[in-house]
Amino acid sequence: MNEFTLLNTLNIIKRHLLITIAIFFAAYWVLPSLNIVENKYKVEKIIKSGRHPIEFNTPLLEFPDINGILISSSFSSYLNKTIKGSEVSSFKITENDIGNMIITFQNTNPDSIVSTAKAVMQRLQEFDNISIQRQFDMINEILDVDREILEILETSDGEYMFTDENIEEWANQQKKYDLAIQDMEDFNQKYKLNLVSLMTYKTNDTSRRVALETEILNQKKIIAKWEAMKKDDFTTVSYLFPVSKNDISIYYPNPIIFFGFSLLVAFFYNLILLSYKYRESVK
Repeated sequence: MNEFTLLNTLNIIKRHLLITIAIFFAAYWVLPSLNIVENKYKVEKIIKSGRHPIEFNTPLLEFPDINGILISSSFSSYLNKTIKGSEVSSFKITENDIGNMIITFQNTNPDSIVSTAKAVMQRLQEFDNISIQRQFDMINEILDVDREILEILETSDGEYMFTDENIEEWANQQKKYDLAIQDMEDFNQKYKLNLVSLMTYKTNDTSRRVALETEILNQKKIIAKWEAMKKDDFTTVSYLFPVSKNDISIYYPNPIIFFGFSLLVAFFYNLILLSYKYRESVK
């Protein structure tokens, strides 16, 4: 029987060091693909609050509101009813030092994370939409008045236009006027009043038309401003970037765990090897 000493053990390990290293790397490469541990996925999304014009104070959701909604039992019931055929992912919202709201979703199924994240944001946006709609109702009342004013301005021009009836009435009045001054010796003086009146009317009518067109354009600008405000200046809470499966990553098991498993495989290889050599030495 050969004596099995610590030096013999170290020599055996040394002679098989390259094989041990090869087994370690092989295990580290193969183990993740064997799915011996269930993968767990997560995604972190930044939430940005909605915005509104300064002149319309709108109570949109902030971090305390969102956190309160997410932890409520009614919200959990909503998700269970909304997400059908898929498990609801766990989630947690936090606020970092610079005030960014970050929500983290976790699940063993990436599709469940995507569906849960979309359902969560859809529900939060419903709250903001209710507040925004109240402001839209106020703006719509203003728009109704502005559109009515615009309609009056656009249709008022016809009140200043000469119709055939107006011309006929004017001609009859002119005949009476001509008869009244027919004894005037100066023929030019007879028609001077008509020419002056025509020039005055033309000047006044031109000024009136310019003022009217300007007022119409200004009114259209006012209406366009309100409509642009409704379209662009009100936004609901949303993710900074849309939810995508490409953003989802595996957080468990991580590479450190597989590194440890690979070390165990290499360790057991050496343990089995030493056990075999020991049995040989005692024969």
